[in-house]
Amino acid sequence: MNVDHRSARTMAVALLAGAAIAGAIIAGVAGGASLPSAAAAFADGAFGSGTAWGATVATAVPILLTGISASIAFRAGIFNLGQPGMFVAGAVAAGALAPVLPGPPLPNVLLTLAVSVAAGALWAAAVAGASRLAAVDVLVISLIMNYLADGLATLLTTRVFRDPAALGVVETRLVPARLPLLIEQSSFHAGALLAAAVCVGYWWVLNQTRAGHRLRLYGHNPRFAAASGTPPRRYEMRVTLVAGAVSGLAGGIQVLGVFLRYIDGSIGGSGSAAWTGLILAILAPLGSLVLIPGALFLACLQTGLLGVERMVGVSSRLSLVIQAVVMIAVAYGRGRALRAQRARAGAEPAQTAQPQAAEGVTP
Repeated sequence: MNVDHRSARTMAVALLAGAAIAGAIIAGVAGGASLPSAAAAFADGAFGSGTAWGATVATAVPILLTGISASIAFRAGIFNLGQPGMFVAGAVAAGALAPVLPGPPLPNVLLTLAVSVAAGALWAAAVAGASRLAAVDVLVISLIMNYLADGLATLLTTRVFRDPAALGVVETRLVPARLPLLIEQSSFHAGALLAAAVCVGYWWVLNQTRAGHRLRLYGHNPRFAAASGTPPRRYEMRVTLVAGAVSGLAGGIQVLGVFLRYIDGSIGGSGSAAWTGLILAILAPLGSLVLIPGALFLACLQTGLLGVERMVGVSSRLSLVIQAVVMIAVAYGRGRALRAQRARAGAEPAQTAQPQAAEGVTP
């Protein structure tokens, strides 16, 4: 069976398990009689109207892009979990630069997004550089530097870029130009099309180009890739920069499409969409177009459970429980598949050895 098909099937089973657990929790907290009302409230909050659809898609955009960013790194065997920091770097750059840029809206938006991309890539380079300098695994350094990114963002927003007219809220000034809305009176902005294009482009590069073949080869066997002429350090830095650029783009889109400024605490922290993007990269097959429906599902959890919270009184934080259940189910399914694969690989040499031994026996 194709790896992507097997992984997609495992993910689908895991999502069903998460939905069943959610229903059981809602039934236990609010009572079985409230379950139909909760289901209706979930559907209404996630996709019951154009406004709801817009909110769900807008929520999915940063999840998808940071998931792609993590997927790129994971595909190369680089377990960099610094997407939340790269996401914040891109958002701060957009919030700081956009209000001071002159000119028409379109050049303003494009230049702001370009700066966000550069900021995300620079932060990713800083994470990789710190990992090498301290001789500590990038997984550990990237987690630590996520908190450093949040702290620096708070410092810069408070001391340098804060809107003097804002009272009681630490935020930058309002951006003069935003990403155009695709559905009026909703949050459905053009960044959704850009995110989908990035995902399709990533899938195409990974499966149809030499660069994608090299990425897959390096992730599967870095020693063989190095022997084939791929310099490990330089190549890993290149992959890290690309991953950081995609997360930085997500931050810029979030500022220009949703908040229209950088608001301290709304993009970074434990509730950052980038953490959900990391979950997406773990759940979905690496480099697969399943990333798009996966991001929409995780976004539906958030927007739908907000509707349930209003209707039934169950906290929208239940989405974190569902995500945890889904991750456990996926990890269990992949663990079983890996053990079965190893068992088959161990059985094949034994089966081939028996005929060889028989051939060596003379009557």
